[in-house]
Amino acid sequence: MNILRRSHSFTQERVGSGSAFFLELPKKNGKIKNKQKKLRIWETICTFANDIYKEMEQTVFELELLEEARDFLKSQTKEIRGKIGYNIRRVQKGERDKELFKKLDGTDIWEFRTIYNKVCYRLFAFWDSDINTLVVATHGLVKKTQKTPPNEIKKAEKLRKQYFDNKKQ
Repeated sequence: MNILRRSHSFTQERVGSGSAFFLELPKKNGKIKNKQKKLRIWETICTFANDIYKEMEQTVFELELLEEARDFLKSQTKEIRGKIGYNIRRVQKGERDKELFKKLDGTDIWEFRTIYNKVCYRLFAFWDSDINTLVVATHGLVKKTQKTPPNEIKKAEKLRKQYFDNKKQ
């Protein structure tokens, strides 16, 4: 283990969007370059990981669950709720994947999509951009067919209309 001494100093270099710090050690027998390179690489990796972590903490939108969406999630097992929550957080962090969050054709309704043990779970939602950026989840279902049932889309549209009508009052 190296002990830092007063003769040691740090230098900083710009690397991509971040910077890397590395320790300058006194030169001995030409081996210093490898130590400097290893320290620089390690510090660059740490800086990069820190940048990624900061980006992951930011959310693109907030999520509000209406009563029916909460009831749907409560009716699922802990493992299923965990998987649905995990996928929602991925989308909230900015991941764009139609397998996770997709707009339904011809409507203002979106669906959070989760597959767990070969079973498809859907949580319907819509955007409310009046208050920051908010996604409101209306209700959910366990999907048994390839096509989303039209009556479920109509139900989500009805809940969306009620939400905005109540908001005006």
